[in-house]
Amino acid sequence: QGAGVCNVGVGALRGVQVAGVFNIGGREVSGVQAAGVFNIGGREVSGVQAAGVFNIGGREVSGVQAAGVFNVAGDVRGAQLSPVNVGGTVRGVQFGVVNIAREMHGLPIGLISISGNGLHNPSVWTDGLGYGYGGFQIGSGALYTIAYAGVPIENMTGGKGAFGLGLGIQGALDAFWLDVDLSAKRQMDWTADSRAILTRMGSSNTGFPSLRGAIGVEILRHLSIFGGLTLESHIPGLTAKSEFHSGAPWVVPLSNLGTSVELYPQWFLGIRM
Repeated sequence: QGAGVCNVGVGALRGVQVAGVFNIGGREVSGVQAAGVFNIGGREVSGVQAAGVFNIGGREVSGVQAAGVFNVAGDVRGAQLSPVNVGGTVRGVQFGVVNIAREMHGLPIGLISISGNGLHNPSVWTDGLGYGYGGFQIGSGALYTIAYAGVPIENMTGGKGAFGLGLGIQGALDAFWLDVDLSAKRQMDWTADSRAILTRMGSSNTGFPSLRGAIGVEILRHLSIFGGLTLESHIPGLTAKSEFHSGAPWVVPLSNLGTSVELYPQWFLGIRM
């Protein structure tokens, strides 16, 4: 079926639908749907759906969905490729900015990945600098996104703090687990004047990469204790130093770039729910 505007199938489609605007498959689609705007498959899709805006694949998709904005399907065996992917039980790959699955048994690659059998963990921890942090991990499979914020424990109202956003990977063995994540961390200095907050955040270069490794053990259901090491990094000429860059650093030379990376280790201990 080929059309400048649209194609509509009734029963089972085995072959190809190509349209300038949209395709609607019948009861089943086995083959290819390609459209400039959207494709809607039947109850089952086996093959490829490719659209400029979105694909809807019915209760089961075996193959590939690729779209410019979003894909929606029931159970997926294969791949969903778009900025936003939504599936039921996914066995394969979701590649996008936001990936959502009822159950993930594969590899989600994205900034935010959410699944019913994934990570949804708040945590609190303190480090050797005397900062207290609260954070939240959300992920699907072994990959997760982490967001956190912290303030000095002895001076919580002193106008200083930090926040970060990053990506990580987790491995687990029985009750033990290991997290490694890399985040963009930023120190803040705020006052009660909201205009001053915006001015200080916008004018100061206080952002830097932060690498964190944690080992934890589950002591009760949904309760773990963990500890590890954070490497707060400083790149001379690129990032600004802050109180997080204290003590003797580990220096990693970057000869080809004519600079180096300074790593400032800090221990931390915490609890994850």
